[in-house]
Amino acid sequence: MSDMNQLLTIRDRRQITFPRDVLEAFGLGVGDKLFLQNDGNKITLAPVKSKSLDLLSEIKKIVNNSKITEKDLQESARQYRKDIVKQKYS
Repeated sequence: MSDMNQLLTIRDRRQITFPRDVLEAFGLGVGDKLFLQNDGNKITLAPVKSKSLDLLSEIKKIVNNSKITEKDLQESARQYRKDIVKQKYS
């Protein structure tokens, strides 16, 4: 994104539309939350992300960059579950 300074308009239903490049720069999408802080005569917005979503996103990046297929992951999980059952009940 070339320019972080943007002019936003509050519409009649008190809604603001953020430019796509701003949302992408912060990894935000529909349904994400922003924390609004009153800093005297200015407003500060900060993304609020849950740690589990951040972790899931990181896992997705790692898997996408690896040569592991979904089928490989499923088979590995099946084998892991079998091993746990075997250890627990043998």
